[in-house]
Order: sequence, then structure tokens, then C-alpha cells
Amino acid sequence: MVFTLLIAAVVTLVLGLPVFVWGRALPEGVWGLVLFIASMIVSMGAGIAIITRRDRSRIIPIASVYIVVMFGVLVGVAFLIAWYRGQVEL
Repeated sequence: MVFTLLIAAVVTLVLGLPVFVWGRALPEGVWGLVLFIASMIVSMGAGIAIITRRDRSRIIPIASVYIVVMFGVLVGVAFLIAWYRGQVEL
């Protein structure tokens, strides 16, 4: 189960982080927000799909914890990317 969670986390990060790295290439306004939300849904959904392949009986608690943790990781990495680029003011 741990190996499956690690694979799911890597897939989520690989699919979710390019939006943060190349976020300036997204269109401005509503369409950029729609693309951003769609990419987050796809990245989280891919991780959940990998987890559900193995054990479907306990998927609700595992999926809910996974989504919260991975959303936190994605936001944390996005903050670090913005901080590295000098876009964060303290």
C-alpha cells in the first residue's frame, strides 16, 4: 500500500506542478482559472485512480486524506516556486 501511495503522489506531482511552473503561459481571466482547476482535478484524479486499482474497500478515508495532503504539497511547492522567482513579498 505504501508503494502505491508513493506512485500516486509522484503522478499527482508530475501532472500538477507544470501548471505552477508555466503558469504565466495560461490565458488571463476565466479561461486561465478553468485550465488551472481542470489540471488540479486531473492530477488529483490520476492519483486517486492509481490508489483505487488496488484496494477499493477502504477508498473513502484514504482518498480524503490523500487529497488533503497532496493539495497541501502542491500549494507548498507552488509557494516555493513563487518565492524562488521573487514573486512573494514578506
